[in-house]
Amino acid sequence: MRLIAWLLTLIFGLAGLALREQGGIPFAFQIGTGALMLAALSCPLVWAPDTGLLAGLWPTRKFRVMSGLALILATPLILPWPF
Repeated sequence: MRLIAWLLTLIFGLAGLALREQGGIPFAFQIGTGALMLAALSCPLVWAPDTGLLAGLWPTRKFRVMSGLALILATPLILPWPF
């Protein structure tokens, strides 16, 4: 499970940095910021229950999972839709 969390952290972190620097789509900066937030929510170095830097503090695992789902599901709200 920790390996999956590290992979998600790397994927979201690199995608966020790439979108913030060279985004070729509208609202790339905002989407990149969301990807960096997802990377921070999935980082096992910070949130691991036994060895994490902030282990046992306020954002529980359930809160982080729900926050990540909310970020993913809210992405269409910031995309430019033709009306």
